[in-house]
Amino acid sequence: MAANPHINKALTALFKQWDTDNDGSIDAKELLAGFDSNKDGKISFEEFKATVGKFAFALLDVDHDGNITGKELLALFDQNKDGKVTLDEFKKASHLGDAEAKAKFDAIDTNKDGTIDCTEMLAFYDVNKDGKLSLAEFQTVFTKIKGDAHLKHKFDEMDKDKTGTLDCKELMAGFDTSKDGKLTFAEFLKAFAKFQ
Repeated sequence: MAANPHINKALTALFKQWDTDNDGSIDAKELLAGFDSNKDGKISFEEFKATVGKFAFALLDVDHDGNITGKELLALFDQNKDGKVTLDEFKKASHLGDAEAKAKFDAIDTNKDGTIDCTEMLAFYDVNKDGKLSLAEFQTVFTKIKGDAHLKHKFDEMDKDKTGTLDCKELMAGFDTSKDGKLTFAEFLKAFAKFQ
């Protein structure tokens, strides 16, 4: 993941935004602030999902114009980078069960050629039909794209006390692989990669 220059640029910008004390790492307080949109000191699943969605949007918006094109959206699924998505690629990327993935794939593949191209992909998710996805639109369709189950499973794994929210300690434990109380850029990359 780190080999792609665009991904490094997007993640570097997000990392710097969250590293509010500019010490080159993200501590528990900074990590919590990155997720806690209502500032109540705990992370709901909705806040978690929204933050992961913003992260995914930043990665997909290759040209940094604040919108995702069909080609940029297709990259989320197109593992072999041939410009089209097969059912197998769609299943792997969406984390949906076989039947649900097949039904959604068939709905997107409007020309019924057995692959999805960028035009079909965008047409399916473009809520306002303006030919691109804004951040707000992407947030609306994010769970349609990846499904809630995958993110909910990751969230529940982190929710050690089973309260339905993540506190600062649980959130940090899910990201801080070295257990030193700070996230390096490498840990940041690795942590977000598991949500994709």
